[in-house]
Amino acid sequence: MSLPIEFNDRTGETIYANLFSDTDRRKAFNPTTSNFVTLSASNETDVAIVLEEDLIRVGHYKYTISSVTNIPATSDGSYYLIEVFRALGTSFDRSTDTLMGTLAFYWDGENEVNVCGCESASSPSPSPGTPLTAQEVWEYSERTLTQDIQAPDIYVDIENPDSLTDIEIPECPDNSEEIEALKVIIEQQFQAINTLLEEIKANQSRRVGTPNTQTPRIGRSSGGSSDIRVT
Repeated sequence: MSLPIEFNDRTGETIYANLFSDTDRRKAFNPTTSNFVTLSASNETDVAIVLEEDLIRVGHYKYTISSVTNIPATSDGSYYLIEVFRALGTSFDRSTDTLMGTLAFYWDGENEVNVCGCESASSPSPSPGTPLTAQEVWEYSERTLTQDIQAPDIYVDIENPDSLTDIEIPECPDNSEEIEALKVIIEQQFQAINTLLEEIKANQSRRVGTPNTQTPRIGRSSGGSSDIRVT
């Protein structure tokens, strides 16, 4: 298998890449010897992977590492790192050249993969009609919407309570204390409203009543003016 490195930029530039080890970021890949060597100011030219521009698709640069024997698979969360530079001149100097971009990727020894330790797209496909296990579904990268995967029989699981012992069912939050406290507050508000209404009714009954000497009704009768005085 091979490892292609591609990059798009404006046409007519000198584009090169450095491929760093997945276990030691100080070591860069030498495309001539196919080995990882410690990067230094004196060997930047040796580890520069020069990308060639496509004559028809201008602005597209590519280099393919044909031998990946010395590029082992990543493991335990390790990953390879590619840094792409645009050279200012004909030499390669990371301190002055322009860093155009970086790419970190997992590798299974033959192809780039999405998750460290998973099989690549070149992994063999399961036989048509063969049910997949959970592990096979996780590791199988060529999944499609039409892939036949048999779902477990939920009714069988329910009839067998022991099969549900390992299933973690999230618990709903217990807000009972907050609800009870809110009920108390609402009850207190109702009591305050009822007390206020009773006070309003009492005031109205004192203000509206039958006339008496304390609340005289003054007017004229057929016999003349009233002899009741209000002082």
